[in-house]
Amino acid sequence: MRSKCIKCNKYYDDLSFDENVKSVPGCGCGGIIRPDVVWFGEMLSESLLAKSYELLRECQLLFVIGTSGYVYPAASFPLLAKENDAYLVEINIERTNISNIMDEVLLGPAGEILPEIIRKIKN
Repeated sequence: MRSKCIKCNKYYDDLSFDENVKSVPGCGCGGIIRPDVVWFGEMLSESLLAKSYELLRECQLLFVIGTSGYVYPAASFPLLAKENDAYLVEINIERTNISNIMDEVLLGPAGEILPEIIRKIKN
């Protein structure tokens, strides 16, 4: 839900879009504002990636949701967690190339499965 300027990296948490406006939102510095996500072909932040690896070595439970399991480096995350004895749960609409290393594979839309998991945890 966060956006950022591609020029000065200022973050915008409350940016609203008007679908009738045909221009790209701009920052006060003159840069363009875009969603704060990593798109295909973009590099992940080195510091964020290092922190991810650190946490994957320590985690006990990892949910792998809605991935093909082919895009690296994220595709290596379940492997690293599994090497460190994490319990892996895959939620996807179909089996993937990493389903065989999972402890649980839950097939279906994440928007249906996750609320059911939360409901069961609360009860």
